[in-house]
Amino acid sequence: METRLGRKLHKLLTTKFSGAEVRIEEPSKRNVGGKFIGFVSWSGFESMDHLDRQHVIWAILQSHLTEKERLNVAIIFGETPAESSSLQSA
Repeated sequence: METRLGRKLHKLLTTKFSGAEVRIEEPSKRNVGGKFIGFVSWSGFESMDHLDRQHVIWAILQSHLTEKERLNVAIIFGETPAESSSLQSA
């Protein structure tokens, strides 16, 4: 079941990271404390280290989500398309 916040996260991230592949995992007992987990595979991350990617992602979340909404997000992973494909084939 897709929730309002899940749809909002997906739309926000696909809008801000043009051409990215975005996957949002809805909260469940299997993931971190029943919070959202996301993956953004975007070529624009190629020149950034992982910490810079997180800064960019969370700056967007902070400016577009309420504090209550942000508290329901565990992590959004930022990866390049090459990293994403190598993880999927492993």
